[in-house]
Amino acid sequence: FLLRRRRVNPALATLKDVLATQVIGIAVPSISAGLGTLILAFNGLISGPRISVVFMVWWGFELLSFILFAPLAMVWLSPMRDTPRELFRRWDWLIVLLVILVTRWIFYQSMDSTPNYGSLTYLVFPFLFWIALRLYQPGVTLANVGICLMAMFITYENPPAPLVVREQSLLLLELFFIVLTLTSLIISALFSERAAAD
Repeated sequence: FLLRRRRVNPALATLKDVLATQVIGIAVPSISAGLGTLILAFNGLISGPRISVVFMVWWGFELLSFILFAPLAMVWLSPMRDTPRELFRRWDWLIVLLVILVTRWIFYQSMDSTPNYGSLTYLVFPFLFWIALRLYQPGVTLANVGICLMAMFITYENPPAPLVVREQSLLLLELFFIVLTLTSLIISALFSERAAAD
């Protein structure tokens, strides 16, 4: 409803469309995470500093769900009338598979008692920029979901032991995915606008 009211093109081919979608994606999870955290606090299930941690984890997860799956559904279910020929190059789609495999390698390398989602994780960005340049939003949305699902699966298999480390690890992972997804969607929209202008 909000996206239609803002006249957002579901193909997310322009920066305006991507930004409007993401503003809605930030606002809606804030409401649901806030209400959910308040309910847990009023029932005595959380208290003190844990309230803010629970809110941040809840909000990050809801935001991540929205910015991953809403663009995927919007882009892939919208009619592709002005589809560039580049989308049909099979070799470029192998880069999507390659970035998912690189993600697998990166997160298996990062598994120890205190995961550090720092240095190696940024190896996925050059692949995502290539995908954005060649495959635009269809490639980027698919790669984002693949990267996030692979990393979450590996993190689920090998969780950090203490609860504090687990919460910190989850927040860092969510923050990384949010930055990765937003950056790749914006870059892809810019490349798409440039291609449409040519």
